Amino acid sequence: MTCKLTSFIRLPLFLFVSLIGIIHSLINLVRIKPDIIIGLGGYGSVLPVVAAYITGIPIVLIEQNVIPGRANLAMAKWADVVLCHWEGSKKRFKKGHVAVTGVPIRSGIIENETCAGDNPFGLDFQKKTLLIMGGSQGAQAINRVMLQSIPKLQALIPDLQIIHLTGKHGYQEAEEAYNGMGVSSFVSEFYNDIGAAYRLSDLVISRSGANTIAEITAVGIPAILIPYPYATDNHQYWNAYELSRVGGA
Repeated sequence: MTCKLTSFIRLPLFLFVSLIGIIHSLINLVRIKPDIIIGLGGYGSVLPVVAAYITGIPIVLIEQNVIPGRANLAMAKWADVVLCHWEGSKKRFKKGHVAVTGVPIRSGIIENETCAGDNPFGLDFQKKTLLIMGGSQGAQAINRVMLQSIPKLQALIPDLQIIHLTGKHGYQEAEEAYNGMGVSSFVSEFYNDIGAAYRLSDLVISRSGANTIAEITAVGIPAILIPYPYATDNHQYWNAYELSRVGGA
């Protein structure tokens, strides 16, 4: 009984909050007067897209994953075009005009933002370099496994050097581990010029989020992808699967 009552209360509250959000979006659209609305999926895109549809502003949706998000699937019927990263995503949209274009990335991913004489990592450009990262939030599981694997990697490649972007958690542990093992390394929670890290590296070990995949495919660096197992609809697994299917990982 309590569960039914809670659900009965939540639905009107959700509809009321959504209505307020649409009104707020309409006010902003009237004030800003945009020429186009771009939606990247997720609940945060829905209300502005609905407002754009009401006011007749052209709508473009960007779907970065192989498995489209539920918000984009629902909004596709209002969009002028849906831009996908993957050919496999196209067939999942039953409504709307869909085109496969890839995902926009920063120009600095491909273009060298670092001066030729600079060496921000303090590493040897001639040695084999492994880039380890867990996406924008880092990945503690990847951090732990990689630190445990370093002795075996050293045995295979004695002069291996490592760029390890740990995320918020694991920086201190990684820094101490590499120093203790005498491994040439650059350890940081995050690094803004990720393109420079890609260009120095021979292999990347990473999660398989859409942006990461877009970047490594643009650069053309070999990759070992470890999907985040709790991602919505297991989309990181399918991103990695699709990339490996076409020989990209």
